[in-house]
Amino acid sequence: MKKISAIIFTAFIFYSCKKMEFKAAPDYEKAEITAVEIYNASAVRADQQSVIDPVAGTITITLKPGQDITRLKLAATASTGARVTPSMSAGLQDLSEVKKYQVTSPGGTVNKDWIISVLNP
Repeated sequence: MKKISAIIFTAFIFYSCKKMEFKAAPDYEKAEITAVEIYNASAVRADQQSVIDPVAGTITITLKPGQDITRLKLAATASTGARVTPSMSAGLQDLSEVKKYQVTSPGGTVNKDWIISVLNP
């Protein structure tokens, strides 16, 4: 009886441990940027206004007056689990030219290019 129980238990363990593949729910497979913030070298918010166009994949950010556009830190909020490349954690950046980022959904099924423009009044 113990042998039969051991065999059943072992079979159960092997069956339970087989590789299971999980797929992300379609609602979870998003590659959006939902918010952006810009900080200056003193770690103070430097953005005055942000306009996000999710259809066009564009973000236009207007700086507060007197900001040095060549020394800013960009921070963005992306869809849950999504990856942003290149990384925005590069420290202070020159944002005087348009920046291009790609956001990839958690399961890798959706890739979306985003263009970020910063305006310095």
